[in-house]
Amino acid sequence: MNKHDEVKLSSFMAKILRHSPQKFGLTLDDYGFCGIPNLTKAIQTQPRWQQVTEDDIRQIVATSPKQRYLIKGNQIKARYGHSVPILQEPSDRQLPRFLYHGTHKEALEAIKGKGILPMGRQQVHLSESPSFATLAAKRRKNPLLLKIDAQSAIEAGVTFHFAGNEVWLSTSLPPSSITEVIELE
Repeated sequence: MNKHDEVKLSSFMAKILRHSPQKFGLTLDDYGFCGIPNLTKAIQTQPRWQQVTEDDIRQIVATSPKQRYLIKGNQIKARYGHSVPILQEPSDRQLPRFLYHGTHKEALEAIKGKGILPMGRQQVHLSESPSFATLAAKRRKNPLLLKIDAQSAIEAGVTFHFAGNEVWLSTSLPPSSITEVIELE
């Protein structure tokens, strides 16, 4: 499978595992896992992907720079980005003092008024490093990076869960938790 097809298949896997498993005949457990054989069969129902194998799926997971997926045994899940409700597994990872959120200039006024909301997803996505959040921000025109004071957010009632690979998920963040707005080029 070439790189272009890997990117397309990874996006399709995200669509299935994050947003519409039932549309493809899949049932996710409480934490968002399903069997890799079941995901493979669901993907193969699409004409473009009839030749996809479990090995192709494992290769995408192994080589994904953003580590969007997690495999445990013969089960797979999308780590973050869900619009369907799933539970987050507990983690003993220490919450950093500051987290970062990538956005764009056009959203800033709304964020200043209402805070950072999950929009069409279950949770807000944050990163431990500015560089990882910058990747998300630069998908849009006029990208911005927001620096979040995690302790201030906790004091305001926000809950955080570690999703893996520098990604933290949270409930809505109040505007008061934003300590800095950084314009990106």
